[in-house]
Amino acid sequence: MLNDVIRDAIALAATITTDIQEPVEHWPWVGLDADERPKYADAPVVLGAFVEREPGVINMPSGEVIEYSHHIAFMGPVAAHGADGRKEPIDPRDKFVLADGTSSPVVRVKPALWDVTTHAGYAFEVWLGVNR
Repeated sequence: MLNDVIRDAIALAATITTDIQEPVEHWPWVGLDADERPKYADAPVVLGAFVEREPGVINMPSGEVIEYSHHIAFMGPVAAHGADGRKEPIDPRDKFVLADGTSSPVVRVKPALWDVTTHAGYAFEVWLGVNR
């Protein structure tokens, strides 16, 4: 099936580009603490990703234009965390920390392609906002 071909091609691309991907810490949001501050998983999931460090703007589906500082592309599926109230596998309240320690709020999450067989993204894109 075409789904299998796409899934295999993305897995192959992820494998042969491992040396140019950088580690990104994905801290899944799991709720709020007693002081109503964001609470994250006890430990991050480290994923390889392509990171674009050129700031830009993204047109949101609502028509709003948002500035971003980093564009992250994860090649392959991202595992769901499973905490209640999350949008899986990447919730807009999650935290990402780049290899240089940079972290900014998530402004958009988008599956790069959607796998109708597994009902999950083949790959994911995340845009981090501009810290002000």
